[in-house]
Amino acid sequence: MTASGRLRPALALFGAAILCSAAQAADWWQVQPTSMPVHPAAGDEVLQNPPVLSWPNLDSARGYEVRLQSASGEKRWLSPRNAVLPDAPLALGRHRWSVRVAGAAAAPPGAWSEVREFVVTAAAQPFVLPPLDTVWSRVSGLPHPRGQPAGAERAEAVRQALGPRKAETAALRAALKPLLGAAAMREPATSVDRTAMDADKMAQIGEVRNELTLEAERILNLGWLWMVDGDEAWVDEAQRRVLNLAGWNPRGTTGLVGHDQATRSVLLALAVGYDLLHDRLTPPQRSLLLGAIRSRGDDLYQRVVASKSMQRNPNDAWGGFSLNFLVAVAPLVAGDLPEAQAWWMETLPLYAAIYPAWSGDDGGFGNGSHYGLLGVPESLPFWSLLRWSTGIDFMAKPAVRNYERVLAWFFPPGAPVGVLATAPKRQCPPSARAMAGRLRRGSARR
Repeated sequence: MTASGRLRPALALFGAAILCSAAQAADWWQVQPTSMPVHPAAGDEVLQNPPVLSWPNLDSARGYEVRLQSASGEKRWLSPRNAVLPDAPLALGRHRWSVRVAGAAAAPPGAWSEVREFVVTAAAQPFVLPPLDTVWSRVSGLPHPRGQPAGAERAEAVRQALGPRKAETAALRAALKPLLGAAAMREPATSVDRTAMDADKMAQIGEVRNELTLEAERILNLGWLWMVDGDEAWVDEAQRRVLNLAGWNPRGTTGLVGHDQATRSVLLALAVGYDLLHDRLTPPQRSLLLGAIRSRGDDLYQRVVASKSMQRNPNDAWGGFSLNFLVAVAPLVAGDLPEAQAWWMETLPLYAAIYPAWSGDDGGFGNGSHYGLLGVPESLPFWSLLRWSTGIDFMAKPAVRNYERVLAWFFPPGAPVGVLATAPKRQCPPSARAMAGRLRRGSARR
């Protein structure tokens, strides 16, 4: 081989390195292992239409400008967060996108990222959010309760509960009847010192979390039985338990600092209770509940949304699941709690962009079977509350719709439950059945 022949491969590699370096230099962000992913990546055939456009967060940015180009022209969006869900389905075919920082010295105007091309085919499933300001305005004027089915869906739910599912309804009555007049849960007296954790402390934390999760479920179920039976005993008990929780210190032992899982369950129970009991509560009682909801909800919002925590690390499992509470709770108090508007308007677009972060549009789930069975199916109550109150059906999201494949392939009847995490095994089969029942498509029907 001649010297020039030996040189050509080296020059080719050198040229390729220059091209790669130039492409990387055009991306103004610094990728970290936990960064928001660049999506769609170059060459992707997307499964959701429109796809979420996302990129790593830049803390100094006050906003971003996104540019999308196709054969039909160009669209641009300004976004306060590092993810955009376009407001309408995209035309089938090839699209090219790029993004730049708006209004930050770290990226002067014109510093666009690398242009990436993706393809939309007829197989991509639609998922579009309606105009959120319009939805919020409408929900703010709705009567209570909003967190229950209405109209034909309500009539069908009652028919099912008293007919084909009467055995399950009877079992629920039997489970809740001992609660009537029984001692309500006491506020934990002390917080757990987490500086040096041991098995006893972990058990104590878990006991409080589990009991408050069950208490929130009890209040939801008491409201459900009231809808089905019309028996005032059920709603009277719900009111007693909600007012008990409302009297707890929202920044005490079950506050965000004291117990970051407990405060979410209390927040849910209070908001569901406020919505369910609205017309039965006195003005002082409403004020008590709204004050507790404001404190707990705003603490959660500041921690996971306003801080940009989830924009930096969308795979934070605790933070991602916490978004569920904000998007479901806020519409229940819309029009009565001004702070809830910011929670919802800022949280829902982020939530729609990243949740479930450990999944993908194909429905797969990457952080273990326990989390897969709990993180997605246990979001069902939140998605139901969101749909009943706003009409937004989060289960239409391809990542959720396609989750049936996880149930069919990894959790067929008789399959053992995974070993990652410590979720109670009693919850897994009901969660899977509830998810499959709502999907009502493909393998989930079988």
